Amino acid sequence: MFPVIAAIGPFTISSLGLFLALAFFFGSFSIWQRAKEEHYEDNDIFDTIFLAFFGGIIGARLAYILLNFNDFGFDFGKWINLSYSNHLSWFGFLIGLMYLLRLVAKQKKWEFFHFADGAVFGVIVAQILLRVGQFLDGSYVGAMTSLPWGLVFPGIEGARHPLPLYEIMVMIGTYFLLRWFDKHYRLFSWYQDNRGEAQPGFLWLTYLTVFLISQFIFDFMSVRYPVFWVFTLYQVVLIVAFKLTLFTFWLRAGNKINLPSVSNPLSSSEQEELVPIREPLVSPQPRNRPRRFSRARTGRDANAA
Repeated sequence: MFPVIAAIGPFTISSLGLFLALAFFFGSFSIWQRAKEEHYEDNDIFDTIFLAFFGGIIGARLAYILLNFNDFGFDFGKWINLSYSNHLSWFGFLIGLMYLLRLVAKQKKWEFFHFADGAVFGVIVAQILLRVGQFLDGSYVGAMTSLPWGLVFPGIEGARHPLPLYEIMVMIGTYFLLRWFDKHYRLFSWYQDNRGEAQPGFLWLTYLTVFLISQFIFDFMSVRYPVFWVFTLYQVVLIVAFKLTLFTFWLRAGNKINLPSVSNPLSSSEQEELVPIREPLVSPQPRNRPRRFSRARTGRDANAA
């Protein structure tokens, strides 16, 4: 479409680079605004944003390389050469972001899901802007299609599925859905624990669920190389991540895994029913027998004897 927005002499402004900067700015602003409402300190907010964004970029690049390892191999130069390939994986970005955010939360003694719930809206804004940049850059396109909304991208043969536009529409709907959930999810009885409280994490896990399902569906519209039956390697990874997300959702809803205790695996009633294998090696106490009094011999008895 428009891979280059403007060119001034030797300097060029690419659409992907521009919208990547916009994604960082507006996404960070949204996260900062929500974190201020939750009374986080400014220095802590900005440090967390920069570290999480840095971890996300590394995760996005590494995930794309691993999912397309045949194109990169062990050539480290290709890994960092954006002119060879400037593709990024948003799934990898989320993994890197969550990893760094969890480290920061552990160091600062924050609740990870509490901060993640507030940051989810900024993450969605950043994702939408990044997809706009990839749509203009033509670096994220689907397989060929005969559908009327198929688009022709410069340098790519045939009409293709506009995957960025599909994802943008899904994320816009998810944004407003989470806005509604933010006001109502604490009243959901199925998400409350035994004390009637709703744990943080509902918004972030809902976003992850929608993202994973949509990515799984969109992958059928991409250029595919199945490795497991009809599923690609990316879809297999998405299935595993989806199961982990649902399991975390289940735990955050107040459910617990009941495991037997190692120190006392049996209940008190079960312990009372146990019979010792042999008696303890202790001599038994003598029984209380009546004393026998001997009668003194009288003189008559003595004579008789």
